[in-house]
Order: sequence, then structure tokens, then C-alpha cells
Amino acid sequence: MRRMRRRLLGLGIAILLLACGPAPARAAPPAGAIIGRARDALQRALPGARLRLEADDGRVIARTTTDADGRFAFTGVEPGTYAIVGDREGFETATAIATLSATEGVAVDLTLASQRPLDVNVEARRLQPERVVVPPRTGASTYEITSEAIQNQPGAENNSLTQVLLQAPGVSQDASSVGGIHVRNQMGNLQYRINGVALPEGATLFGQNGGLSPRLAASVSLVTGALPAEYGLRTTGVFELQTKSGAFEPGGYLGMYGGSHHWLQPSAEYRGSLGRFHYFVTGDYLENGLGISPATPHGAIHDDTRQGHGFGYFEYLLDSTSKLSVVVGSFVGRFEIPDRPNATPRFTVNGLTSFDSTKVDENQREQNHFAVLSYLRADHERAVQVALFARYSTLAFRPDPVADLIFNGIAQKVDRQSVAAGLQADGRYVLTPAHEVRAGVAFSAETMSVQTTSSVLPAAGGVQTSDRPFSIFDGTGKAGYVTSLYAQDSWRVLPAVTINAGLRFDDLEAFTSEREVSPRLNVVWTPTAIFTFHAGYARYFTPPRLDAISTTTIRRFVGTTNESPVTTNSPPRAERAHYFDAGVTQRVLAGLTVGLDAYYKRSSYHLDEGQFGAPVFLTPFNYR
Repeated sequence: MRRMRRRLLGLGIAILLLACGPAPARAAPPAGAIIGRARDALQRALPGARLRLEADDGRVIARTTTDADGRFAFTGVEPGTYAIVGDREGFETATAIATLSATEGVAVDLTLASQRPLDVNVEARRLQPERVVVPPRTGASTYEITSEAIQNQPGAENNSLTQVLLQAPGVSQDASSVGGIHVRNQMGNLQYRINGVALPEGATLFGQNGGLSPRLAASVSLVTGALPAEYGLRTTGVFELQTKSGAFEPGGYLGMYGGSHHWLQPSAEYRGSLGRFHYFVTGDYLENGLGISPATPHGAIHDDTRQGHGFGYFEYLLDSTSKLSVVVGSFVGRFEIPDRPNATPRFTVNGLTSFDSTKVDENQREQNHFAVLSYLRADHERAVQVALFARYSTLAFRPDPVADLIFNGIAQKVDRQSVAAGLQADGRYVLTPAHEVRAGVAFSAETMSVQTTSSVLPAAGGVQTSDRPFSIFDGTGKAGYVTSLYAQDSWRVLPAVTINAGLRFDDLEAFTSEREVSPRLNVVWTPTAIFTFHAGYARYFTPPRLDAISTTTIRRFVGTTNESPVTTNSPPRAERAHYFDAGVTQRVLAGLTVGLDAYYKRSSYHLDEGQFGAPVFLTPFNYR
């Protein structure tokens, strides 16, 4: 299997090199021709530059002016050595030497230095759209929440990211205390991307969205429906976050937000530039008495939370077409588990038969830290982004050792840890005016460990036989690997019709060994500028989250108050689904667009999540 994975990675890299590698060497100009291009120090084309061709004795042989792309040509030139001298208002004069033979021409470029500092922010703004890699014509349903829309919401950036995402169509919140979000009535199976790079999932629960904050986002887009081949694994909804940058609107602020439920939330943000280097940093601290959806309708009991978010984005412009960037993020949260009044005791512990259920003290601590290093090179015809990512997350649940035994028959201490790292490479290439090809490869490796110490009571046939608790330790670890390849072609058949076809391959090696080839097909028809119809099909392959799989050894609890009627703990399998989607959008008025989508999903080994056991954590399982 390792050999197969190496071959897949090699194939993926080959695809990227074919699609996004350097352009083939240009053919030599014809005999008697000197051609080239004039650029500034940022390698931007310089139209309107005046050029003259001088012989070795200083005579001016010919003159010309660069076109809109900065290109120039001298033809009918005799063999010899010449100087090409260029100048333009606001730039220093530049000279290049060319030797022309009798059999072929020569190509030479000129770089003119500006007499005043160049605005590198123009290049930063040009490269920024390359982060969001899905054009509307691919057929997926896309909805964007801009920074302005975030600011206009009550609470603005002080809201959780979940509250922001609820503004998108088809997104709803789960009624459970976890408060997760559904996209198109499906729980979980969500993917979060920052500047086009998919973030690995972390072992967080109440820190929804991996602890991400809307403070980092210049915009958030939801991509759903029959997705193109570049999207896989988590496909119910893909949230693309485009980060803020220090290249625009430098400065910062200190803020304080607060209110009822002891809400206190200080925050800070700063962004700026140092030449070609741009940076953006933000952070906030939150504490209140409503950390989790309360267990009672009349206010929360034992529901305090303390949370901290930190985020940084740093980029360096290498030239006008490429940049290096680093994204780092951190989340730490402590949550009290809400209590339910009037709960009925079920067990006796050390002679104690009653307990005030409003005094139960359960707590959960979550951490999620990530970093992404990426290289982006983009021009009009091609683009390639290569990213390395890493993530470390932990979850620690601490029970009430007496109360949990009295009410549940088990008090379980849980420590989950997950470490993930990987690589993602994506490229696009405009093959012809009608064809744009995209290809990519991704590989991720994750290790997880779960350690539990369970305090339980002896029992026989479900009946407690002693009030003296004892402890059972259980621990396990697992490494998992996911490899993905894709290729797709966006073909403009007619000016108003585009077909997007692709193929994706995913390989999973974890608790199970599975793989899938997934075809994708979308058709988009845009007869007018205000009306769009799309229809598509996608085959989906969705592995269960490695960090969330329950690995409890069930036989250890035989003869205890935590004995299970189920005797095996089989690992969940990857879900496989056929997905069909069709819809229309119509711009009715300026600023008002109406859309209607219909979709049908047929799956095997359908994945869902549920809480099994005392700790508040969701575990994946399959429906047949």
C-alpha cells in the first residue's frame, strides 16, 4: 500500500507539472529580428516605453514603442552587436546588449527602474483572487458573506463563526447542546479552507469550526451542491475563508464587547506592511455564563466558558506573480457542562444515594492550533499553489467523580489528542480560450490517541451489586493516511454554455482500508447576464473522522454499570454517495438575487454522529 501511495503521489506531481509547469522555451525569432519585452522592477509590463536600436558606433538604427503588453520588435536588422536603449517618463534609462547572427534572431528583455517607490500592494491585490479557486461556471452553488455583511450583523466580528455561517442559505443550527451546524439538513461532513488550503479537522466539539473566528475573514463563501473534482472527502458544505491582509487598510484597533450573562470580550487587531512584506494579526478573549446551549429552558446552570482566539497572516511578495505566505491560528477553550435540575439518582456510591443535580461539576477543555505555509504563483494563463499544513488539537473531559456515578453509573475521564500534517498542491492552466484545466494532489497523515480512566460500579444483569466504585483504564492510538488526486476540465462549449467534467481518486488507510474513484460532471447555462441554470452529478467518498472514532474496548466493562448490550465495537466505514443537483438563479433587482436548488442524495454506509457514553463528544457511526 505504501508503494501504491508513492505511485499516486508521483502521478499527482506529474499532473501538476504538466498543467502548471513553466512554459516551453520560446522558439528563436526569425533571422534579422530582435524582439523582447520591457518591464518594471516588479516584472510588470511597461507599455509606451520608447526604445532605440544603436549600432556599436553609436548610430541609431531604428526606433519603436512598446505595446500594451510591453512587447517590442525590430526587424530587418543586419547581423552584428547592438544596444537596445529604453526610457519612459518616471523611469531610469535601461540598456541591453544583443548579438544578432546571420541565421536567427534574438530575444532580449529590458527592466526599467522606477524613479519613485512602486506600490507593491497592487500586486498583492492582483494575487488575492487566486486564493478562491472555484469559478462560478463550475456548477457548484456558491454564496459569499463579505466582510461588510459580517460587520452589519448584530455583534459583528464578536459573534462566533457559526453565527456568521447561519446567514448562508441552507445552513441551520442543530438543536442539541453541541450546537453544530447543518448544511442542506445534513449534520457535519463540513470542510473549512483558508486561502484555498483545506484545514485538517481537530478534536474539538464546543469550539465549533475548529475554533476559527470571523475576525480573520475578509470574506466567507459557502460552496455546496454537486461539487467539482477539486473538492472531496468533506462535501456537504465547503466554507472558503479568504483572510484579511496587511496590504490593505493598514492600522489596528482595541475593542471591548460585553453584555448580559457576564459577557466580557476584549479584542485587538493590527495590520501593516514593510515593503514587500505584509502582516495581519488579531486576537480576542471571551468569557460569559452561556458557553454551551443550556440544558434548561429557563436559563443556564453551570455554563461558564473562557475562550481565546489568536490568528496571524504573513505574506511576502517574491515578484509580481508569486508570493510566500504563512497562516497560523490558535484556539483554547474551557467549557462547563450545563446541569439539569431535578435529575433522579440511579445508583448508590459509598452509601450516598442522593445528589443535587444542579451542583454537578463536569468540565471540558479544548485546544486547536494550526499552521499553513504556502507558495502561490499565478498569471493570466496558469497558477499553482503548493501548501504544507500542520495541526495539533486536544480535548480533555473531566467528570464529577461522585455525581456522574450516582446519575450515570460511570465517571469517565477522557483525554483525546490528534496531530496531523500534510501537503496540498493545486494548479490551473488555460489550455485554449475554451478550455481551462485544473489538477491537484493532496496527502495527509494523522495520529490520534485516546486515553480513558473510567470509575464504575460492580453489576450483574444491569443490577448494581456493590456501592464501591473501581477504575478501568483504556487507551489506544492509531495512524491514518489519506491520499487524493483530481483532474478536471472546464470547457466553454458555447459562449453561454460551460461543461465542467472531472475525475477524483481518494485512498484511505486508517481503521479501514478503502478507496474510491469519483466522477464529477456539471453543466452551466447563462443565456443572459442575470439568469443562470446549472445541473450536475457527483460521486462522493466520505471517510469518518479519525480523531472522533470511538475505540473503547467493550469487554472491559462486562460486569459493571457501564456494560453494553453490544459486544463488538466495529470501526465505521467511509460513506459512498451519488449526488444530483440542479438549480437556477435570477437577479431580480440590483442587490437582490433569487435562487432555487433541488438535490437528491443516495448513499451507502451513511455517516452520522452521536453521543455514546458519559463524555460530551460526538462519535461517527454508519447507517446501512
